[in-house]
Amino acid sequence: MAEADAEYVSSLHAGDEALFSDFECGADQEDLDAALVDLNDWAVFGALGQDGRSVTIASAYPLSDMQLADTRVQTLEYARGNGYATQLLRAACSTCYDAWVRTVLSLPAGQQSSHRLGLGRRIDVVWPL
Repeated sequence: MAEADAEYVSSLHAGDEALFSDFECGADQEDLDAALVDLNDWAVFGALGQDGRSVTIASAYPLSDMQLADTRVQTLEYARGNGYATQLLRAACSTCYDAWVRTVLSLPAGQQSSHRLGLGRRIDVVWPL
């Protein structure tokens, strides 16, 4: 599958609250609860789709004294399967600590994005939903 061209991939900050809030309004509450993306995390990235709306958010926080960052990604349902998460993971990996991916067994898209980025051997399966 080819990656979609995100119109805009960037770091997000406290001043991007309206953009983040718009994303949350378009997301399913169960997805928000599972992904735990948060604008107040240590590093936050967003991608705008071709419709000009935020379609994917990734946020990361460092894990204690280790040079690892726990990164979570959520894509709005209508935009899934277009490579947006892969683009944001690529952005996060370029600026964050060592990349380590945690995924959920019932969500293979996370595993696919990880493999596209060459992180296939660094996947820690956490729990089945």
